[in-house]
Amino acid sequence: MRRLRLSALLFVAACQAVLAQMPSINAVVDSERFGTRVAPGSLATIFGNNFGTVPRELTVVVGGKAAYVHQVGPTYANVQLPVDLATGTAAVTAERLSQRSLPFNITLYSHAPGLRVKNPGIFSNNPNAIGEGTFIGTDGKSIDQERLASPGESVSVLAAGLGATNPVVPTGTVAPSDPAASTVAQPRITVGGKPATVMFSVLVPGQVGLYQVIFQMPVGLEQGTHQVKLEIGGVESNTVTIPVGKPTPQINTIVNAATPVAYNMVAPGSIVTLWGANLGAGFKLGLYPATEYDGVSVSFGSTAAPLFALAAAQGQINLLAPTELPESGEVMVQLRFGATPSPVARLRMTPAQPGIFRIPDPSNAARRTGAALFAGTAWRVMPSSQARAYGWPDNCSGLAAAVDCGQPAAPGDNIQIYATGLGRATPGGDPAGAVLRTGLVAPLDGNPLYLTVQKPTVMVGGVPASVQFSGLAPGYAGLYQVNFQIPAGVPTGDDVSVTITLPGGPGDGVTLAIRR
Repeated sequence: MRRLRLSALLFVAACQAVLAQMPSINAVVDSERFGTRVAPGSLATIFGNNFGTVPRELTVVVGGKAAYVHQVGPTYANVQLPVDLATGTAAVTAERLSQRSLPFNITLYSHAPGLRVKNPGIFSNNPNAIGEGTFIGTDGKSIDQERLASPGESVSVLAAGLGATNPVVPTGTVAPSDPAASTVAQPRITVGGKPATVMFSVLVPGQVGLYQVIFQMPVGLEQGTHQVKLEIGGVESNTVTIPVGKPTPQINTIVNAATPVAYNMVAPGSIVTLWGANLGAGFKLGLYPATEYDGVSVSFGSTAAPLFALAAAQGQINLLAPTELPESGEVMVQLRFGATPSPVARLRMTPAQPGIFRIPDPSNAARRTGAALFAGTAWRVMPSSQARAYGWPDNCSGLAAAVDCGQPAAPGDNIQIYATGLGRATPGGDPAGAVLRTGLVAPLDGNPLYLTVQKPTVMVGGVPASVQFSGLAPGYAGLYQVNFQIPAGVPTGDDVSVTITLPGGPGDGVTLAIRR
């Protein structure tokens, strides 16, 4: 009897020893707001016991799929929940050294937005607590009581739980930068109760499971601290705060002026559009080569940029990226309104980034008609319906070359299409030649012709076209002209693809109307 009793005690002691080693889960919460609402791909914190201190020794499984464990302590584990989980109830287990916890059930939602705060400890396990958010200004500096945000400024905030992305980034994989992984649903942000304009919502390149939402601060905000809230998929985030100062000029983005694609890089000598805020109310076209109007000026490093047009109330400046800028690396760009400078913006440079100018179609907003003329005329290459929408004749036959009209092109027609960002252009296209100095225009008489050093490839409906000329349009700065002949065998229609591509890959595409 004593022996049996001893065996039972040893069995109980052995069971207790096993239990003492077995991980246990007490709670699974969102890492940003410490609430129990989580989504596939969310950054989550698991609270419990016996998790150890080495991430690779702990395996966390959610709904039968492995989570990514990136940080552990004896009583917690920071993980990314599997991206490919379905919504609904899922069991969570933790296993370490062959000891597995009992299942802990959680509920997964499509969205569980949480804005990151600078001091997570302020939550005290209260998902409704308010803290100062993690905001970055246009100049790359963290926004705080010393570096205040400005009304109209473009800022970014870090977040988690914003749901599915395109492309999908697998669990535990750092997000790519090209292409960026954009959220499938578009978030909405309010600042001080006013709607902000959301420009991008993506996973942060080089990070796992962390999102970045870039938005423009509402204009008209008073100086002080304002509450910020994000909503996505009908679900609101926690509330964070942002300190706001007096309005100052702001640079939100600088893009190729010809294309709506935000390449985030610019070639020297390109016509670009700067989108900003707090620029006054000036409005003027035809400014080139002036470098200042109504108190507004822009400098790239130490070089003042010539302006083409200013629509200050809309925050738009069209200007020339100086031709003397480097073809790689970064340049510092600063905007001034009167005596007040903007924060400095960093702009990536590239040798070429083609953008083909478009002609909007009042009858079809989705159309991408390229800015193209029949050679030696003012006749536009466009669908007949588009010409009629502008009030122009849709048959140019018999009209003078200077008359505005529009019609489709045909195989054998010689076409001039207009673009920017085609790279270095020198007299005769000489690789050793000098580019046109900033502030000048290519000679109107064509003496000399500034030809592109690299000859582009033009494809019409997938068929190679014969390029007759590629260079700066005479009488202009930053505007390139590519002459080519519509090849035989091209498809017909109002929206035939036309692409201009430079050696090495950069290019752009539009459509043209082609008929037999």
